[in-house]
Amino acid sequence: MSVIHSKNYKMCTASILAGALGDSMGADIEFSGLELIRRKYPNGINSLARIDVPPNFFTDDTQMTLFTAEGLIMANKANSLDSQVAVDKIMHGALLRWYCTQGGSPKIKTDTSEGIILDNSLWFSGSPGMTCMSSLREARVLGQPASNNSKGCGTIMRVAPLAFGVPREYLRKYAISTSALTHGHPLGQLAAAAWAEIIADFVANNHLEETANTISREYNDISEDGAIISQAIDLALNAPRDATPETVETLGKGWNAVEALSIALYACLSTQNLDSGLQCALIHSGDSDSTAAIAGNLLGVMYPDEVFSHPLLEHLEGKSIIQNLVTELVN
Repeated sequence: MSVIHSKNYKMCTASILAGALGDSMGADIEFSGLELIRRKYPNGINSLARIDVPPNFFTDDTQMTLFTAEGLIMANKANSLDSQVAVDKIMHGALLRWYCTQGGSPKIKTDTSEGIILDNSLWFSGSPGMTCMSSLREARVLGQPASNNSKGCGTIMRVAPLAFGVPREYLRKYAISTSALTHGHPLGQLAAAAWAEIIADFVANNHLEETANTISREYNDISEDGAIISQAIDLALNAPRDATPETVETLGKGWNAVEALSIALYACLSTQNLDSGLQCALIHSGDSDSTAAIAGNLLGVMYPDEVFSHPLLEHLEGKSIIQNLVTELVN
């Protein structure tokens, strides 16, 4: 493995693992109020999922991230990355395979004879988002965008693999088009694209604030929706860097992709290590598992060594699936 591939493998592995950690750490507190979380976890979240998913596993956020990564691997093997139509069809097929693991029966014929769908450990309900489930249930044409008007965080929570598996010049358009397979609102699509670009550009220049400012300026000039994405980034950049839940909640609750983008970026900007960043993204009365999964995808790139030494990593289920996928994706 070359030096560049070795670095990318480390960064990508740490990104997906940290996202899975944040996802699992937040699974049991999603929908909980802030005061309840503080009473139950006075010293922060220091355990993995126990209630809504199999013990120590992640939720639908990471499940969909893994199937997204597999879709990119298949697109690369098919030499399809120069064709948006081909990529969208391959990615749609990957998401439909995930839908099968949630008990769904796609209307589109779906190949389930190979890939991570054969791993029985992934066949569990990860508390899947209603928009993702309904859009995949109703899909009738492979690669066709969803017809809903949702801007939920189901786009941004799964986008991290694109930052490592798609050439930079294609990244925005493929993040948008793959998001559109489940979420029809431009804000959900643009939030996912902005986050993928922030991750990719941070890997390249190792300067988060500069990266975020640059992406904000670019999106402000795209459209009215792009200006809203820019505002969300600026809110995170300009919020007090105290990392308190009260400040986090001024950015939103993370149920939609725009708020999730702002919270995740803020958690990365206002903390100095992996665990404090995860705690910042976790402890609020909103979509805790998703915001921590999203933030984790960038925190892992920022603090890769801390990911591999995190005390909860040894207990995280599904690690080998992540590591095998990353090896294929990076190579």
